[in-house]
Amino acid sequence: MQVLHTSADAFTLMPHGVRVPMADHASVLDAALAAGLSVPFSCQRGVCSSCAAVCASGEVERAATASANAIDPDPGRVLMCQVRARGDVVLQVPDWVPQSLPKRLTLHVLSRRALSPDVVELVLDPGAGLATRSGHHLRIQLPGSDHRCFSIANRRVDDLDPIELQIRRVPGGHFSDGLLGELMPGDALEVEAPFGAPATLASDAPLVLLATGTGYAGVRALLQAALADPATPAVTLYWGGRHEADHYARAELDAWAAADTRLRWHAVSPQATKGHAGQDDALQRHVQDHALRDGHDWSSVRVHACGNPAMLRDARLALQAAGLPAARWFADAFVASGREAATHDWERSGPHFDLAGIVSAREKSIAAVTDIAALLRPGMSSAEAQVLADARLRAMGSQRNWHPTIVRFGEDTTCTSREPGDPERRLRADDIVFIDIGPVWDGYEGDYGDTFVFGDDEAHLRCAEAARAVFTEARAAWEAGASGVDLYALAEAAALRHGCTLVREMAGHRVSDFPHALYGRHKLAQAGFAPGDGLWVLEIQVRDHVRPIGAFFEDVLMSKTC
Repeated sequence: MQVLHTSADAFTLMPHGVRVPMADHASVLDAALAAGLSVPFSCQRGVCSSCAAVCASGEVERAATASANAIDPDPGRVLMCQVRARGDVVLQVPDWVPQSLPKRLTLHVLSRRALSPDVVELVLDPGAGLATRSGHHLRIQLPGSDHRCFSIANRRVDDLDPIELQIRRVPGGHFSDGLLGELMPGDALEVEAPFGAPATLASDAPLVLLATGTGYAGVRALLQAALADPATPAVTLYWGGRHEADHYARAELDAWAAADTRLRWHAVSPQATKGHAGQDDALQRHVQDHALRDGHDWSSVRVHACGNPAMLRDARLALQAAGLPAARWFADAFVASGREAATHDWERSGPHFDLAGIVSAREKSIAAVTDIAALLRPGMSSAEAQVLADARLRAMGSQRNWHPTIVRFGEDTTCTSREPGDPERRLRADDIVFIDIGPVWDGYEGDYGDTFVFGDDEAHLRCAEAARAVFTEARAAWEAGASGVDLYALAEAAALRHGCTLVREMAGHRVSDFPHALYGRHKLAQAGFAPGDGLWVLEIQVRDHVRPIGAFFEDVLMSKTC
């Protein structure tokens, strides 16, 4: 019997509270997207569970377009891509926090002053008010489509509080060495804000801050917020600079430390690294080494770091090796200024997209895969490993997955992500494993995968290394400007040289602010243009020519300056 749909069929999405008519849309998800609501979703096949919601009241029916292979959600939950509303329905979307989009504002300069020979403090009037939180940053719009991003360097308790920026003059810089020098009190700037994931502080945890250069601006508001909270037990800052003048807030920090004994700060300079004075890599290593020598209980502290991705990577690895839980590491990365608008329709993102969000999501995803691999034990099934992996992602702060977590053992490493594998396959003491995760971190999509070998089987080791080597060759071609089509042609030839066959079904894809599916499901292997920075995931899966095994490696294509 055909079910008749009526004009009364509608649903209300909470916490938005927006009522959406079903009309002729095939599913709740289709109707929500047509109404302009960026609800969570990804696969639209009922497999990833990104669009799961709790049916708080009313009834739903199976959509005509529902997939026969859709997963069965927990009791009381539905997949929005698989159902239609019957009558009036209320759906609660877990962990979906409506976020206001950044605003385009005209702000005026209140003051400017030199903090050092090459660092300027710029104070802006928020006008009618601008709500920000510690950890946010803003964009100053420049002529054309260019912009520059700067951390909001002060703790603001009121929307009318001034906004402080700390800007380093970069020789030849369009803004910092040009327009900045012309700005005077009263001058207007076009600004978009806020951007970034606001930081939350655990009052009962000692806070360790790492910064290099003007990365101090990225942790200064956090420092102020921590000291304003009487429950914060201790705050320690390690601030690296090339020269003594780089610690331009020395007097400020000394005064704060004298007034509050919970604060200690260390001016880290490269002179202590013999033979390497002035070299960034040595300076970056020295910042975390200095912190490690201070005897912190890394299992209980919370770390916030601000600097370039190389510093963040090295510090994260060193501190986690010393016992810092991955869930207590937070970072704000310097990225290349003035990312241009997408040059191709396949590279669209949301209006609040920020490359720093992708950088942070990538860092957290790499750390998560390492953690998950360390938790695997011989004898567990792949289904048990997947549950363990998802639990670890939630413990680390991921709100949801944008694609299902995949853990493959043994012969199942030859299966693609769309092939089910054997959920009861057991991990052996001598085995090959790959892990593929797609978590969402602070509204941005992470995606990382790697292969791990248990035991010392030469074929396993060879196959795992082949996937990484093919990825490295293809990534080098991307850096040289190759198109997506060319990347996978090169990868196919490289796999053969390593005794493997490239699995062409794994063809790479977009990442963005969640969900990137709003902008299309384009494949990297079909991109006839040079893929943009931080927007694409290069997937490499290979199958061995000799043994029934495979290996997998994937990562975001991102330049070393991001």
